[in-house]
Amino acid sequence: MKERKTISLSSVYSNLKMKAEGVKSKHKSENSIQFSYTGKPKIDLGDLDDFYDNKGYVNGNKVTVKASILLKKLRENNPDYKFTGSGNHTYTVSGLVDKSADYSKLVNYVDSEKKKEEDSKIVY
Repeated sequence: MKERKTISLSSVYSNLKMKAEGVKSKHKSENSIQFSYTGKPKIDLGDLDDFYDNKGYVNGNKVTVKASILLKKLRENNPDYKFTGSGNHTYTVSGLVDKSADYSKLVNYVDSEKKKEEDSKIVY
């Protein structure tokens, strides 16, 4: 049996990127948080986004990824690897559009969401 490669949680955190999209609002449906892993080897974060999404964010909010949650998702979705480590990591929300400040950015965001929805309906 081949031994699984060990990946430290600190290595995962150093390659874990958070992106906030949508409108700056405490309303849960107007913005979202997505996580992506940019390191090698490619690992699957599972539904990590779901745990932090739909909370209602404004720029400057802090989002803390808890080690226990991240380790659980990594272990569930990457059986070929062994994950070790501890410690939480905090990200700062930025990039949300201020709907009262720049109407054109809001329109662009809505248009891009409509396009995503339309593209997802295309069957090849």
